[in-house]
Amino acid sequence: MPTVNGNAQASNSFVWKDWVNSTGYSSNSFVFLLGMLNRAFTVGTPNLTSHLAEIFKPGINIAKAILVQFVIGFSTTLFYVLSILYGLTDPDTVLDEATRYFPLAPIYRQATSSARGILGLLILPFLSLFTASIGLYFTLSCTFWTLARDNATPFFHFFSQVPLTSKILPMRYGYV
Repeated sequence: MPTVNGNAQASNSFVWKDWVNSTGYSSNSFVFLLGMLNRAFTVGTPNLTSHLAEIFKPGINIAKAILVQFVIGFSTTLFYVLSILYGLTDPDTVLDEATRYFPLAPIYRQATSSARGILGLLILPFLSLFTASIGLYFTLSCTFWTLARDNATPFFHFFSQVPLTSKILPMRYGYV
């Protein structure tokens, strides 16, 4: 966006060299990777991918599913963080008391200088939360089915059965 709207962008030294680790950990690399891993869980949780992969050939598919989930999460996070860091020109306004609970808005304001751009970019985290809620739905459905198989839920006779025509968990587990 800085080349489009004429705003300045952050320098290469700000993005790659001048980073200040204020977390308390001594290793900058560990803190960076820990932040990247945090975002990897919003793309899909390892619990979800392992539950979905255990239906067909679990010995092979679970490891593949978790690896693919982490690779996709890490790569998307890397591009996202780099674009945010290059769009950030005044870090002090982001750390201001008034915006500390929702710091993405001033970051997007600095990057786009447009109310429409801010709104469009703020919708993206909500879409990510929506996809994460779908994963949570599947995970809870699998957990409930497991509990029903062990007779630990009300109406376990109904919920512990998987129809033979279905190769995935039926929707009735999600209705609970």
